[in-house]
Amino acid sequence: MKSDSDSFFVDANVPVYADDPRNKAAKALLKDSGGGTLHISPQILAEFYSIITSAKRVTAPYAPLEAVEFMETLLEYEHVPVLPISEDVPARLLALLRTNQVRGPHVFDLPVVATMLAHGVTKLFPYNGSDFKQFPDVELFEPAHEEIPREGGGSPFEPGRHQYPGSTARAGPGAHAVPNSAALPAGKAD
Repeated sequence: MKSDSDSFFVDANVPVYADDPRNKAAKALLKDSGGGTLHISPQILAEFYSIITSAKRVTAPYAPLEAVEFMETLLEYEHVPVLPISEDVPARLLALLRTNQVRGPHVFDLPVVATMLAHGVTKLFPYNGSDFKQFPDVELFEPAHEEIPREGGGSPFEPGRHQYPGSTARAGPGAHAVPNSAALPAGKAD
């Protein structure tokens, strides 16, 4: 593993946004991490799958096997290892629940933080950085707040694969290079 300065954790919304052809920043980040390691966890894979296969979350959901193919492609990248749920993650999760007292779906951010910290990863790439600001041990690298142009004034994900009602898609992974996207599944992220 690279040094801590080269290690980042990627929240589930980054691969989701990487699927939209107009969000080149998320796709670029996943394809070329600028020499760093982009960690994910089994939870991130499950959240990603849940989102992209749900007609309630996206306008054109993936078929289950399409989603699996996308995840397999992502896992083929050497710079995207999966962090295991280590023995100390449950204790870290309980400690975070005691100190943060979250409710509802925000609870799913805590196992992300617990897994990161259990593996010594303190830097996070989310598209929803405000959900993680209460964690002082997590340094956020939220992609730039550049709006993706909207065709016809509609959702930023029309006519792309995903549409999030009321959301604002953002692009720009900071200093990361924008590589060719040819290796992502055809028709899924191009």
